[in-house]
Amino acid sequence: NRRKSCVLRLKFKFCPNRSMRLLTCLTVACAAVAAFSSQASAAKLSSERTIPEMNALAEALESIQPHKVPKPEGATENYGKIYQHHVHPEGWEEKKASHIPTLILKGDVAYVHVDHVQTEDHYINAIYVRADIHGRSAQTIFFKEFTPESPKAVARFAVPDGVTQMKPYASCNKHGVWAGHRVAFDREL
Repeated sequence: NRRKSCVLRLKFKFCPNRSMRLLTCLTVACAAVAAFSSQASAAKLSSERTIPEMNALAEALESIQPHKVPKPEGATENYGKIYQHHVHPEGWEEKKASHIPTLILKGDVAYVHVDHVQTEDHYINAIYVRADIHGRSAQTIFFKEFTPESPKAVARFAVPDGVTQMKPYASCNKHGVWAGHRVAFDREL
């Protein structure tokens, strides 16, 4: 059963320290992935996962942010959903340097890194990249999992055809999902 194996693999490999709330989110996400993956638009891009699978994994991580950020008047509904350089819980100013991912382009290859230590209790458990690709915005084109045993939170991937801009994300098992700066991409340059 595809859905069951997806949940079991994620439960034990991807998020061993998460609550039942995450398992529920992943169960729902895997059900959506199983249904959507059969569609023709589910092209494989990286790590042998489809865009819908990677979108579901990213959304599951984002749905369980550990701390809420107060929303200022007039802010969009998604304000504070993902921590950023200027949007994060009060008192977390010093956490930015070790949680915000950096994306660097060298030709058609993207490199993402996070200057975060990897210990048994505190580590980056995933890096992913969302992109505008083939006219569709915010599609997860890369997703890599990490464990406490991973020496560093770094990733490298070939930029797929059709990408115009990318934004890196990193998920910390204690401090949630953080977004880096958007990077424009032009294969012609």
